[in-house]
Amino acid sequence: MFSTKGGVGKSTVTSNFGSVMNLENRKVVSMDCDPNNTLKYHYGLSQNYSEGHALLGLNNSPISSCVHQLSTGEKIIPFGNLTEVELVAYEKKLLEDPYFLKKQIASLQLKDNEILLLDAPSGSSIFTQQVLNAANISVLVMLPDAASYLTLERSLKLINKHCVGKDYIGTMFLVNQVHRNFELNSDVFDMLQYQLQNHIIVEIHQDQAVAESLANGMNILKYAPQSLATEDFIDAAQTLESYLLGN
Repeated sequence: MFSTKGGVGKSTVTSNFGSVMNLENRKVVSMDCDPNNTLKYHYGLSQNYSEGHALLGLNNSPISSCVHQLSTGEKIIPFGNLTEVELVAYEKKLLEDPYFLKKQIASLQLKDNEILLLDAPSGSSIFTQQVLNAANISVLVMLPDAASYLTLERSLKLINKHCVGKDYIGTMFLVNQVHRNFELNSDVFDMLQYQLQNHIIVEIHQDQAVAESLANGMNILKYAPQSLATEDFIDAAQTLESYLLGN
């Protein structure tokens, strides 16, 4: 999951995709690749939970030891807490090896039936580039607003630059917080649909239950199973699964 624009809900999408796939008996691992280290909150981990893959990677240690399994069966790999000095050193390591994250993922020796969801930071930093270099499918998360529309070209350039090689399948576009009753919201969504008509595009309707579920430390499926957003996340996650599996 990535976006050149912040605040589009990438971590929310990542965690809810993981929950949907887990309920469908898929083995799912969600990995936080953002130095802000916030994906853990979507999985109910506390602020004091400091373990993560970044410090292990910095020290050239296996990252398998920081895989945290939840009672639901889902697994999460937090970014972890780094000091400013450690973060600068880690960023330098990533700059020196564009495929460092991909190698770290390979060391996990995930099975063919396991799905890894990578949550990238906003923008085009080295952290985002590492995620795109490692991805089989990129999910570009957007809002139906002018800022997302105007940054679409920059996002596509990043994809074309970093998502290469025989293992790359393609790109899926997800428009989050769609509200058809708002004219600008609806018009921008229609424009995105038209521009991306030859691609896979899915939508998540604006639903207060999404924010409420996070505030209550639950995923949307558990908090509001009958909500419109839940239906959307199920449909979108299934679309991603089918794309990944070539169906």
